[in-house]
Amino acid sequence: MSAIGQAGLRLGRGIVAVLAFTAAATATLPYAASAASDSVNVNSPDSDAAYNATIPGAAPFRKPFADNSIHNHVSVETNAVELANWQPRFDGPGGEDNYEPTDLSFTKVSAYTSSVDIYWEVTFIPGHVGGTYECKDWASSTRCNRAKITIADDAESMSDLLQNNLVCHEIGHSVGFGHGTVGASCMTGGENNRLAWWEIQTINTKY
Repeated sequence: MSAIGQAGLRLGRGIVAVLAFTAAATATLPYAASAASDSVNVNSPDSDAAYNATIPGAAPFRKPFADNSIHNHVSVETNAVELANWQPRFDGPGGEDNYEPTDLSFTKVSAYTSSVDIYWEVTFIPGHVGGTYECKDWASSTRCNRAKITIADDAESMSDLLQNNLVCHEIGHSVGFGHGTVGASCMTGGENNRLAWWEIQTINTKY
């Protein structure tokens, strides 16, 4: 596992479990509830963005950040059923619709190339984890050039809102957000498949 940072919210009706940001970036979603720790604010020691608001419980903003303001995505999923279910969530609710209103340009590209920022697929993930994010190519010690988002093959059992939230949540990890504990945000879990206003401001300040 790479030194990206790990955090996890579990699928199902149980208590949300959050791991420390120390190893591989694992981000997951519950059916309901929010993250149990990560009560720091968006001004974290690892952040190189100037952000002058302190919001206790906001999703911490720290490396890995996206390499620049042009953030694109492509699927490498070969299963047509999975592709039909998840691609609209990256294109619309949870994906581009949430991130394009920011100064970050987040768009779909037609094919996987070395310049792709995020590629994603659906596969088995043990432990009822909804999805994972992992940087595969570091541009620097703080920025990720190319990352992979993996969606669990059993995540389709979640509601539409939670599936949209899962996509928004994983993309959030790809631009620098950890797990938050407050607010109607996809970084806090639950059926909040939107970015919070402070996350939008944070993205705009950074990118």
